[in-house]
Amino acid sequence: MRSPPTRWTGSPPTSSSTTPRPTSPTSQRSRRRHGPYIYCCAAFVDSTSISCCRTPTHHACFVRAIILHLHVTRRETLDAYVAQMVSLAERLAECMSLNLGLPGAHVAATFAPPFVGTKFAMYPSCPRPELVWGLRAHTDAGGIILLLQDDVVGGLEFLRAGAHWVPVGPTKGGRLFVNIGDQIEVLSAGAYRSVLHRVAAGDQGRRLSVATFYNPGTDAVVAPAPRRDQDAGAAAYPGPYRFGDYLDYYQGTKFGDKDARFQAVKKLLG
Repeated sequence: MRSPPTRWTGSPPTSSSTTPRPTSPTSQRSRRRHGPYIYCCAAFVDSTSISCCRTPTHHACFVRAIILHLHVTRRETLDAYVAQMVSLAERLAECMSLNLGLPGAHVAATFAPPFVGTKFAMYPSCPRPELVWGLRAHTDAGGIILLLQDDVVGGLEFLRAGAHWVPVGPTKGGRLFVNIGDQIEVLSAGAYRSVLHRVAAGDQGRRLSVATFYNPGTDAVVAPAPRRDQDAGAAAYPGPYRFGDYLDYYQGTKFGDKDARFQAVKKLLG
């Protein structure tokens, strides 16, 4: 019998910065616990976005209770949506395992029981988008991320081949953007790479994104999986280590260099 997903609230915000352009306000998340999942709501106040665009430093204003007061039928709809996202993530995990020449259940077994959380983020329109980032460039700490984007306003960009930022336009028809996190890169010894991505501020209106994270459990032990075709590159990756320990280190290095983080984790944790 499959273990139920562990409830999760997402990666805590960090204050480190390696990018000259400041970010838009880091949000305080409203959390609603019911059923098997936790939902996180990140939102911003328009006046704050205006002030942050005018000055190099800013303070966040927080919006709460967006999800706290949803009608029970809407919360049930959210639960049903996330359950479908978990099923999709498990199917993708199986495909990745098989593509790596591993048993189909390898990724899911490594993650079990997984952390599953959904984050709702609202990015306000900004009159001076050239002065700020909506979210600085980073890779995600966990496993498989399924993103339902705004269908009108874009902003998400990912780095291709370490050289070119590629915009991901507004998503029509409920299509999902699949992102790979650090743990899949470690587990696959680099066959799958976690994606450096960022969110650009814009002046074309508010942008909403809904991200569902399928991550290892806190006590999951992650390491490069043994494979017949594995090359010497696997030695560059850390492991075995406990995912909760990796996450602790990630909190202070989220916006830093990923390869440097891997090497530091290798020295510190294995």
